[in-house]
Amino acid sequence: MDIDPELIFHRYFSSLNPTAQSHFRGKYDLTKPSRTDFDRLLVDLKDSINDSLNSPIDKTRHQSVSPQFHFDYIDSDLEHAMAFRHDGYSFIGVTEPLVNKAWVLCDSLGRFTPTYLRPALRNPVDPDSLRVVFFRILLFFIVAHEYTHHVHGNSPVTYSQEDKVAEEAATEHADKLDDQAFEIDADGYATHIVLRSLVAGNARMSCVSLLNIEEESVTVQSNVLLSCFVMAVGAFLFCRRPAEVTSVNIYDLGHPPQAARMHFIMNEIRLWYIHTNPGEEVWMTPERFRFFMEIVAESALGQSGSGKWTRQGQFLLSKEGAEYLQKLDEHRISYIRSIPAN
Repeated sequence: MDIDPELIFHRYFSSLNPTAQSHFRGKYDLTKPSRTDFDRLLVDLKDSINDSLNSPIDKTRHQSVSPQFHFDYIDSDLEHAMAFRHDGYSFIGVTEPLVNKAWVLCDSLGRFTPTYLRPALRNPVDPDSLRVVFFRILLFFIVAHEYTHHVHGNSPVTYSQEDKVAEEAATEHADKLDDQAFEIDADGYATHIVLRSLVAGNARMSCVSLLNIEEESVTVQSNVLLSCFVMAVGAFLFCRRPAEVTSVNIYDLGHPPQAARMHFIMNEIRLWYIHTNPGEEVWMTPERFRFFMEIVAESALGQSGSGKWTRQGQFLLSKEGAEYLQKLDEHRISYIRSIPAN
């Protein structure tokens, strides 16, 4: 008799060292009698995401055929997402605090955004429904990002860190460009996975219904969904406040700064759009992209936080910033070319 993957997922955390166990206590229980509407939403999204992860998918960029995938939530006190393998499964876990932080950001964004969408649409968009759409996109993007670490061969087999339990824990390595390239690659592949589902796949109809845009043309619907994707992913990146970057410290970061990640995500959006809409001008122009990201920054961070986002962008436009982006892209391309095609 097969063992329920949820049980294997939960048991994995008991195998960790005591320090890690104190932060990651096992599967987060959503079966309690006092479940809220939000708990039920999390269960529905978990089931939907697991169906997507184990459905047929183009595996030409996968390093190896991975075991069965399972996504679940982690009982923890840290905002964290992880990919690990255990007992025949490729697991993806997202902690309760990160889920709650994402929900709060999507709530703020959902109430801030309808004013900007309203002039372009026939019907008003309900903020609560928009919050759910943002959250669905954001959570799926996080999971797809970790999924990429599995299939592109840079996820750990086990989680063995002692005190460095935070996703962006500092290290003493002077050059972290390889690690940053892994993250850029995971963002890029996740972008294609989510857009395929959101704009042209199973998630489209439910999101169109939630946003009350059934009467709009197919093109307008797709553009609204693409806009929601950009803002939801921006909200994900702002789960951590933007750091002040310089030509020195940018090479020491475990993850690229948010503005750099969005730069590469925007490139992937363009590639996806050109592939799916041959011969058409890319609708998500740099101007529209900046407009939506300004909405996210102000909604998530306020004026002071959005200033850090602006300064990150200004740095990337400098000579030193352009050199950094070029080096990071070279590492990314080198890494992707090293992934054997199946």
